[in-house]
Amino acid sequence: MKPEEKSDAKQTPNNWQKTISWILAVVALVYDFSPVDIVPDGIPAAGWLDDIMVTVLAGLNLLQQYSRDGHPTASRILKRLKWGCVVVSVIVVAILALAVYGIISLFN
Repeated sequence: MKPEEKSDAKQTPNNWQKTISWILAVVALVYDFSPVDIVPDGIPAAGWLDDIMVTVLAGLNLLQQYSRDGHPTASRILKRLKWGCVVVSVIVVAILALAVYGIISLFN
């Protein structure tokens, strides 16, 4: 196998991951402007939280994929930021769900 073929074969999965990242970024933007949401936008703060979360995660994923080749340290930092955002988002959603449950329990 020639060295050029080896480097091309090595870059193919990374190009595939970049393509998937772009698709996810476009889907995130479509989700932002779509009237169908996980949490309706009419709910103050929580309604926009899911839109922001989806967009930030897609953006961090895209940046991570593009920083892999030239800046592996930046890629690792972006990966940790991305997973940190996932953890914070899950905690915030759990707190909001508990708050809603508590408010509903008060009136029953």
